[in-house]
Amino acid sequence: AGSVSERTLRYLEDLNVPVKMAHPKKARLIAEATIKTDELDAKRLIDLEKVGVLPEVWIPPREIRDVRHLCRYRYFLVQIRTRIKNRIHFELDREDLNVKNLTYKYLETVRDRTIMIDQLYRLLREINEKIRQVEKEIDNKYSENEYSKIIDTVPGISKYVSLLLTMEIGDINRFMNSKKLTSYAGLVPREYQSGTKEWKGHITKEGNKWIRWILDECLAIHINVSPDSPISIYYKSLIPTKGKGKAKIAAERKLLSVIYIMLKEKITFDQYIKMIKRAI
Repeated sequence: AGSVSERTLRYLEDLNVPVKMAHPKKARLIAEATIKTDELDAKRLIDLEKVGVLPEVWIPPREIRDVRHLCRYRYFLVQIRTRIKNRIHFELDREDLNVKNLTYKYLETVRDRTIMIDQLYRLLREINEKIRQVEKEIDNKYSENEYSKIIDTVPGISKYVSLLLTMEIGDINRFMNSKKLTSYAGLVPREYQSGTKEWKGHITKEGNKWIRWILDECLAIHINVSPDSPISIYYKSLIPTKGKGKAKIAAERKLLSVIYIMLKEKITFDQYIKMIKRAI
């Protein structure tokens, strides 16, 4: 099917039924059909499978899907916490109680000012506790995963991010080269060709959005804490000609390519640096 819910997928897996998922955009036979019904779509998918041209999407094993779900849930909780903090600042400003850094100690002294501040204070404590509980489970999953520990050696990447990135990438051996991985992340530019002319456009953004989010979050930290790394130097070298936006995308693509090599060779970031220095 083009889309399978987690519950359906688990049910079929428990029955040992082989499951294949079609790439909706690549299954042109369906997209370009004049008459579209679920029954006809299913028949066309079967026809594609029979002749061996069904464009498949990789289905991660259940263990990977479960850890992905855990990491994404933590992201969900952090988003809620951010909204709560923003609302607290709004309520404090309304009461002429401006403060830049929120602390429990400060909120304790002003929580009785309004019912909104009191409830938001309680919500903040509760959501922080839930995040701590989830992070404890994430730490356990991290300690069991070899690839996460390798990615964690990159300056600017945390345990949580390294585990999430590992789960989003899945089996590194399913990518023939680093370009395949960057394409999976949607970080490669669109290519246009007309006659003998060829040019590149913006990145596709058709890949894994979580990988792009991770790289976007981590690159700035990496450049700040490791200004002399090859990724940081590469980023800075592109700014004068490409501008910060394009330089950032190119640096994210390079960072992901470096991570690809690290996972394939099972080496740390420092070992990667030594490896490229020996090659020069």
